[in-house]
Amino acid sequence: MIAIKIKQQQQTQQNAQNNQDITQTGAWKRALSDQQEFNDAFPPDLKNLKITFPDNKNILYFEVEVRPDHSFWAGGVIVFTVSISLEYPMVPPKVLCKKKIFHPNIDLEGKVCLNILREDWRPVSSLKDVIFGLQMLFTQLTNPTDPLNKDAAELMLKDQQQFAQVVKSTMKGGSYGGQLFEKIA
Repeated sequence: MIAIKIKQQQQTQQNAQNNQDITQTGAWKRALSDQQEFNDAFPPDLKNLKITFPDNKNILYFEVEVRPDHSFWAGGVIVFTVSISLEYPMVPPKVLCKKKIFHPNIDLEGKVCLNILREDWRPVSSLKDVIFGLQMLFTQLTNPTDPLNKDAAELMLKDQQQFAQVVKSTMKGGSYGGQLFEKIA
């Protein structure tokens, strides 16, 4: 009987911890501070970047829409989800591309290869750094030598003209290598 009582108390304590007010966590407070920083850095009238919060009561999940204008992906609308765990800023946010895209640093499941999301992440890094990195994935930070999509990387290194054609085709909903891509342009 005592063991059952102790188990019930432990379960009650665990439930209380799980139901803590998320707005009082360090992750929430830091994300709020970072949000103000990227609001200052990225004016809302930018044509090539849009940040939205599907649930305006949850700042730990948002979407970043990148519209490259001077790259292979010019004319595309690439949307990423950004999920922040309660361990933030000790761990980086999780970033996924919502639609399949032909890119050396984005795999076919939407995982993103960006150093700021891996080995370069530091607790002083911010969401602004992540958003800036996502923008740069389509210009200076496209890196075929550290790929997640090996087919895209090999083609980019071997034949940039054909790579450009495949990117344009897949952005319009075409296929490559047996993979059908969703329209993003």
